[in-house]
Amino acid sequence: LENWIANLQIFQTQVTLPGAPAGATVHDGFHKVFLSMQANITAELDYFCPGRTCQMQITGHSLGAAVAVMAAADLAISYPGSSVQLHTYGCPRCGNDVFAKWFAGVQPASTRLVNSDDIVPHLPPKDMGYHHVPREVWEHGANYTVCDGSGEDPACSYSVPVIDYSVEDHLTYMQTKDAYPNCLA
Repeated sequence: LENWIANLQIFQTQVTLPGAPAGATVHDGFHKVFLSMQANITAELDYFCPGRTCQMQITGHSLGAAVAVMAAADLAISYPGSSVQLHTYGCPRCGNDVFAKWFAGVQPASTRLVNSDDIVPHLPPKDMGYHHVPREVWEHGANYTVCDGSGEDPACSYSVPVIDYSVEDHLTYMQTKDAYPNCLA
């Protein structure tokens, strides 16, 4: 229930990450979830990553992917000597175009996998001022297309007509049906 409440807090708020430019806004609910975890993430990493230099692989699906986006940006800035790589699955749009451009600059090593007609990457709508972070890799069957770096490549998942959006595709990734059985999309 808490995840659904966070998903529905669709208004944007100024991101509070270090170095984020004025005008960089993010989904209020996703931001609140990230902020509720930020201190614990940092405490654990300080323990396992003394000297703040290590290799990190960050991943998430759905709401977890949105939180992972914010965590990856935060960690890339807070641990400047580290290698931070982000891999998300079924990530919704997290913020506006200012945030997406800033994110691309601080976190260039990211991959956002979208399965075929997954509905979640189309939410919240672009018409509400949201924009995806790059780089999308679009999965269709056993084929993968590496999309342009815009975050909204018209030749990739952004080309899917609304009528074809699929909840089932949100629960199937890398040809694994029900890859996320506890996700209620």
